[in-house]
Amino acid sequence: MLRRIAGTCGLKLLWWRHAGQVWRVLLMRRGAAVLTVAMVGAAALWLTGTNTAPQSALPDPIAAARLTGKPVLVEFGAGSCAACREMKGVLADLQTSHGDRMVIVDIDFGTPEGRMVLRKYAMQAIPTQLFYTADGAEAGRHLGAIPADQILARLGLADG
Repeated sequence: MLRRIAGTCGLKLLWWRHAGQVWRVLLMRRGAAVLTVAMVGAAALWLTGTNTAPQSALPDPIAAARLTGKPVLVEFGAGSCAACREMKGVLADLQTSHGDRMVIVDIDFGTPEGRMVLRKYAMQAIPTQLFYTADGAEAGRHLGAIPADQILARLGLADG
């Protein structure tokens, strides 16, 4: 459809991938750029004819967790990282013991969605944990493996 509109106006339509998943559309008229539009989400799906959403259209699990009214622990890691695998056990224990009082978000750097979230939150290394209060404010960050009792203390959930 966009190609048909461009043709009726005497414009040449060009599109290309930019930064992995964002599509840039450039309408040209006699060699001069007329309009540049960044297209994401459904428009990019329409252009490519694929069933995979661009990374910028994916939901942000951290933002959703911060709206729950519970303290949030976000773990950035990967299956290829020994300290990250150690944290998987800590997260499982916390989910069992305190899952009703907190939200745990595990972001895997090994997936395209995980890499997008990793970049959005400016993570420099893994494993890294982000701590959010019940009202959604960031309470701190930690780099490396961390014991469950320290996590609970940072989230204000320590017993005693």
